[in-house]
Parts: sequence; structure tokens; C-alpha cells
Amino acid sequence: MTGSDDRRFTRVDFNQTVRLKFGEKNYDQQIVSNISLGGIYIKGRFEQQPKDICTIEAEHRWSNGETVKFLAKGAAVRLTDEGMAVEFLSMPHDSLQFLQTALLYQAEDPLAIGVELGKHDVSFAFDDTAQTELSDNFLQEG
Repeated sequence: MTGSDDRRFTRVDFNQTVRLKFGEKNYDQQIVSNISLGGIYIKGRFEQQPKDICTIEAEHRWSNGETVKFLAKGAAVRLTDEGMAVEFLSMPHDSLQFLQTALLYQAEDPLAIGVELGKHDVSFAFDDTAQTELSDNFLQEG
């Protein structure tokens, strides 16, 4: 687990690939370095600028074989030669539940993540418009 005292949320190492869509520009099978309640850091080189808006899509298969689709809208906030940080702007409620579960499951200190979940506002996750738009886009292209 990585983190810093000046960060709002604890970062958790997360070995997963995601698809990023910035308008017409797609980045498939991008490797996630870490994830938090507030955003995600993806490894690689990107032709984007800070504040560019994207859709983040992923599928995760749990150990019991169940597959979960993760959808979120985000904004690029930092780009380096190693990767890009994306802040979550909105996501469907089921994606928030997946995110919370994944953070708790992957964290070195699940109790610290639990405390974080209890004290931070995550109202961005309940954007009904975003849920419909993101779900429709994922189903059409998934």
C-alpha cells in the first residue's frame, strides 16, 4: 500500500487493466498502478492534458468466478513519463460498491480504509445521469 500524509485518500496497489476513453482517443489494456477512493493512477504514456475528461471501464473476476463491471467518469489531473493520475468525478452506485470492496480486500490495513470510507463524502458516486450514460456506452462497446 502506498500513501502520504498530504493525500486525501490512501492509495492501494491494484493489479488490474482498464480501458480509458477520451472522446475518440481510446487506451485499451492499460495497467493500473494504484487506486484510491478518489482516483486511479495508470501506467503508460498518454497524449492527454490535465482536466481532459475520460470514461474508465474495467471488468474484474472475483475468485468465485463472478464478474463485475466497473465504470467511472474521471479527469486527468497529473501526467508524467511514467503514467497518469485520474480523479474520479462520477460513477454508478454498483461501481462505488466494487471500488470500496476492492480497496478493503487489497489494502494492507483494511481498518484504515474502513475509517476513510466512513469519514469522506462520496456523493459523486450517485450521479444517475452518469450511471445511465456510462452504462449505455459500456454495453454498446463492451
